[in-house]
Amino acid sequence: MAKAKFKIENEIDGAHIHDWMKRQFTDVNFLDHSEDAWQAKKDFEKIKWDDFEELNKFCEKHLKKSDWKRLKGALRSVRYRTAKRYGSSDDDGIRRVDLNNKAHRILKKLSMHHGVTLSEVVIEYMEKAFWELPDEEDQ
Repeated sequence: MAKAKFKIENEIDGAHIHDWMKRQFTDVNFLDHSEDAWQAKKDFEKIKWDDFEELNKFCEKHLKKSDWKRLKGALRSVRYRTAKRYGSSDDDGIRRVDLNNKAHRILKKLSMHHGVTLSEVVIEYMEKAFWELPDEEDQ
């Protein structure tokens, strides 16, 4: 199997990687579901999320190059979202919202048309109306 390009060395990464691995075992293509894959799953289930040494050994032993690439991409994504969520100001952070299918379809089409994110569509189309609203203290 491919060697790691980085080491799992902290609790946050360990927890995210542990969760990612658990989800991967539900994918029929992960580790090719051979007899070795079933043994790998059993071995993985014994590893605690904060046992970085064992988690690193497991990944180095069982992950293919493509699996490492996906794992690192998932970890980068989590790190990015975490950094954005706890940004330095209100404008830097991220909030989650639920949209119905129609609202999502509209935002997605506009974002694809303009080549921007969903958030940028909301800002572009709604910012003027936002600034025209009276302040909450005025009400």
